Amino acid sequence: MNKIDTNLREYMLNMVSAAGVSPYGGIKWDSSAKNLENDLGHRGIKFDKKLFWKYKLPNDMSAQEFMDTLLLEFYFVKWFSDMKIMRDKNLTMKQKIKIFSYVLSMKKNGINKNIKKYANEIKQLNPELAKINPRDSFYDIAFVEGALFGFAPDEIRYFCEEKGLRDFDVEHKLDEKLKNLGVRITYVLAPETAECLIKALEKGK
Repeated sequence: MNKIDTNLREYMLNMVSAAGVSPYGGIKWDSSAKNLENDLGHRGIKFDKKLFWKYKLPNDMSAQEFMDTLLLEFYFVKWFSDMKIMRDKNLTMKQKIKIFSYVLSMKKNGINKNIKKYANEIKQLNPELAKINPRDSFYDIAFVEGALFGFAPDEIRYFCEEKGLRDFDVEHKLDEKLKNLGVRITYVLAPETAECLIKALEKGK
């Protein structure tokens, strides 16, 4: 993030958190896929399919660094309010000007273009994701976030691709079956993955 020092960067992340505009439930990285895989392991459930993938991220960033980048470059810029910044007595005028300049620069460059650039970089870095084609700009960010949180290629493909339009009724029924087997899903599983998981859980009872 150009021309923003570490303290101001942290301040902006905290603003995102306090405003409740982070779609991640906060500003600390965590992964539903990793948690699910760990939970199955603790329960002794044998599930051959890999649920959590550690992908290579742009500029060799860690997951936390990349999450911070998305929060600041995408969600902070979308939520940004001139008036809230101007009224904030915790900021100096110089800091306010830095924030204004950053937001204007990001908007001028196009935040969706930046997301598209990250999506293309992730495809280049991770061959298992290279053939997944998100159907529009909304699903570009979903693709990028899927990689950020280590969702398996099947789950990212199911969520993002046009030819794999989601069946919410099927998803709900499968989620209910998993819930009855003691597993609460906090992200979207491809139906094939959910069905395989149900079989593994029933076998492990």
